[in-house]
Amino acid sequence: MTVSNIITVSRIFLAPVFVALIVLCDGMGDMRTAALIGAWVVYVLIELSDLADGFLARLLKQESELGRVLDPFADSLSRLSCFLAFTFVKIMPLWLFIIVLYRDLWVALLRTLMAKKGKLQGARLSGKIKAWVYAITNIAALGAFTTARVLPQTLIHDILFILCLICFGCVVIVALWSGLDYSIMLFSRKNAKNFTGGS
Repeated sequence: MTVSNIITVSRIFLAPVFVALIVLCDGMGDMRTAALIGAWVVYVLIELSDLADGFLARLLKQESELGRVLDPFADSLSRLSCFLAFTFVKIMPLWLFIIVLYRDLWVALLRTLMAKKGKLQGARLSGKIKAWVYAITNIAALGAFTTARVLPQTLIHDILFILCLICFGCVVIVALWSGLDYSIMLFSRKNAKNFTGGS
């Protein structure tokens, strides 16, 4: 396995660690601060690994079909895991998490259908924008979660909470747009015959 793929796989294992730190945070008593710091460290590692694996794959000329499959899977798993954690602690609304979950499952299905026809679909612009919006939203949510437990009823917490609401709105918009964009592209006239087998 290449270095870039190892970094990608590490993101898959870091995701449940982040969830555990967030979910268990309030039950850790005196260890709460350590859990919050750990959650921030793990989240930063998740995002850095997302930047590093693609960069190293190109730099070391290690781009592979396995990497093209692993990377979007690791991205989806890690960000969905973060959103799941924030849904559990009531930072993110459940209905919003369901929209994001269904969008990712739908796009994963479309990618699978394309792969069965011998075509691996790379990330589209809408997907890249979605990734940045999701990352910023997770940072805002983590900030709101942290201040709610360290600096409750303060201006900074109120600002982060409002920022979270704005980010959640952006998440809904970009998730629906990205899902529609992938659907239109994959079911366009030139690709339709790949799914139907028609000529």
